[in-house]
Amino acid sequence: MGLFKSKGKHAQGAHAKPQYIEVEEVEEAPATEQDAETAEDAQPEAAAETAEDAAQEAVDQAADEAPEAEAETEGAVETTDEGEQPADGEAAESEAFDASDLSNFKDPETGAWAPVTSEGVVLQKKTPVGKVVGITFGVIIGVLLIAYIAGAIVFMGRFFPNTSIAGHDISMMPNEEVVQLLDDAVDSYSLDIVGTEFNFHADGKDVGLSIDSENVVAAMHEDLNPWTWPVLIFQESHDETDMLTVSYDLTKYDSKLINAISEYNKDATAPVDATIAYDEKQKKFTIVDEVPGTQYDSHVVLASMNDAISTLEPKIKLTSADLIQPNVFRDDERLVNSAELATGLVSAHVTLTMAEQKVAEIDGSNLSSFIQMNDDLGVTLDEEALDQWVTDLSNGFDTVGTERTYTRPDGKEITISGGAYGWSTDAPSLKEQVVEAVKKGETTTIDIPCEQTAAVYNGPGKPDWGSRYIDVDLSEQYVRFYDGDSVIWESACISGSPDGQHNTWPGVWYITNKESPSKLIGYLPNGQKEYETTVSYWMAFEGNGIGLHDATWQPSFGGSMYANGYGSHGCVNLPYDAAASLYEIADWGEVVIAHY
Repeated sequence: MGLFKSKGKHAQGAHAKPQYIEVEEVEEAPATEQDAETAEDAQPEAAAETAEDAAQEAVDQAADEAPEAEAETEGAVETTDEGEQPADGEAAESEAFDASDLSNFKDPETGAWAPVTSEGVVLQKKTPVGKVVGITFGVIIGVLLIAYIAGAIVFMGRFFPNTSIAGHDISMMPNEEVVQLLDDAVDSYSLDIVGTEFNFHADGKDVGLSIDSENVVAAMHEDLNPWTWPVLIFQESHDETDMLTVSYDLTKYDSKLINAISEYNKDATAPVDATIAYDEKQKKFTIVDEVPGTQYDSHVVLASMNDAISTLEPKIKLTSADLIQPNVFRDDERLVNSAELATGLVSAHVTLTMAEQKVAEIDGSNLSSFIQMNDDLGVTLDEEALDQWVTDLSNGFDTVGTERTYTRPDGKEITISGGAYGWSTDAPSLKEQVVEAVKKGETTTIDIPCEQTAAVYNGPGKPDWGSRYIDVDLSEQYVRFYDGDSVIWESACISGSPDGQHNTWPGVWYITNKESPSKLIGYLPNGQKEYETTVSYWMAFEGNGIGLHDATWQPSFGGSMYANGYGSHGCVNLPYDAAASLYEIADWGEVVIAHY
């Protein structure tokens, strides 16, 4: 049975309005077939009894509550689940009914016939709440479904808001308009490539640019699925440039662009790789940053051009990313390792001395130039270059034949070159010692080995003889023997004839032989003997062929006689007594300086 509920007041008089009662439907337990037959026979009678009992209970309850309800609600309107009911004062206006016709009462609100009890109670079945909710929900779903399908149909033929392609806004634009827009964009397309003092222009027609716009539009709709419009319509943007497909041929422009960049790069700065260099302050090798330069990479620019045309970009602004990049950067781990290794290779510190004076130092500041880096950024010591450097360094200490300047005690300043006197280092021996010390990273002192030494070492260009020397002034035709500031011997002389063959050659020499007496023999260029003369005092200084000696055959000495036919074959002629006294005080190795 259904659930019934009593509504209204207890009937008063013969024409009171019926009350409603809803009776809860009770589910009975299943029965056997025999029980079912018995129940079927008893059902009408039991149902009537049950309904009468429930109705009577409701009427009695309403009768008990009526006086109290009348006192509390006099003149008020009674409200029930079915709406407002008139109070007792309005009973005359309520619809009356004949109590004798209760069994056939028709509900005036719904127009439906309802069962009643003998006491005038109308039994009414309650409508389930779940059914109402279900119907309402079904209506809403139907409306939404219609709206969803309608939206999908709309966006099959046009594009979502905030949609763009290749920089063009196509929001809510119909397909045919987008097709036309793409066709026009391709027909009018051109590209400008702009860099620092670099410009290049290309037209779409020159590269055969074309497009199948309808296929592009179809691809965009496939990407922007119309059936997902409830989600996509609220997204901020839809850039469909990736769906753009154009055809073109860059073959003609490859060489043009590359040639233009090559021409530009001639005056641009090339990139420089990161490397290592010796830091004088830190006394070690450190990493030097790479420098990108200003030359453009034609392959990178060409790739950018290809990307721009494929997306119909009208302009490319070249940046540092388009420059030719260095091959080695400062964060390369190989550079770190090479810097450490190179520092170790130049850790030696060698001090060079001559005549007990420090003349040079070899350390990282000069050894660093002999560190060479290979293609793998490894470092080695360039021994061949180091050998040559040591040889040149050694030769730099040589003074034999070099130009030297000194001031004679009488104040005359003389610059002289040539001769055989001075320092002559042993370069091979020095090189061997230095290279060994460098390889071992030693801190040591090396006295430069020499094949010939001098009295002192004052450095290049300075006198390296002592205070005692014989000064032959060829312009004065006069010879002086100095010991400090004192002249301990002097004499006029006649030098060699200034004919280019018998000159007395300027230079710093030293006495290589002394002989008394001595036979002098001269030869012509053809090997024939030219003369043979015996002298009493022979003091050779240029080999054993040119020297100081007595010349008793000369009528006099000094002046310009050497240039007037009395000149010698190159020797310095002296008066007999002067030669004798000089022979007594001049020793082997005594310095002889011949100059003008």
